[in-house]
Amino acid sequence: MTIDTNTMVSITEANQNFSKVARFDIISPQGSTLGGVRIMREYNIDKMITYLRGFFQGAGMPESMKALGFAQQKHAGQTRKGSGLPAVIHPLQMACYAVALDIKDDHIVATILLHDVCEDTGFSVSALPFSKDVVRGVRYMTFTQHPGEEKADAKKRYFKELLESRAALICKAI
Repeated sequence: MTIDTNTMVSITEANQNFSKVARFDIISPQGSTLGGVRIMREYNIDKMITYLRGFFQGAGMPESMKALGFAQQKHAGQTRKGSGLPAVIHPLQMACYAVALDIKDDHIVATILLHDVCEDTGFSVSALPFSKDVVRGVRYMTFTQHPGEEKADAKKRYFKELLESRAALICKAI
């Protein structure tokens, strides 16, 4: 695959837009591995939520707006493994990045926001109060291991089944 100059500019602009919305860097002299300076990413959850709400309202994305609140509610009190950061940061980061990439498909962005809800909370995919397209995308993004199935076989099945959902493929790519 070749990447032309326009694609590189688009990726660079998306990264710059994402940085303006979602994160800021803190430079710390402690624990450094790069010239005595350690750069850590910190995320402003309220800023990401406000940005996404405004974007969804302006772009007419009701499923994404609903998914934003639902993800916040279901991930409340959860933390990410290893970092201790609030779990909701991950889907918010992904949604902000999708928006920075100019993805305006309501079903795809809603899938991005909800992709970890069922795995992380035990909420049933079939009980999700969203359109069939969003539920389908989340179902394909949710890793499940069938009784008696080896984890390696379950992973192979999971990745093969991702090919059946455009929303899940884009979500996984982001």
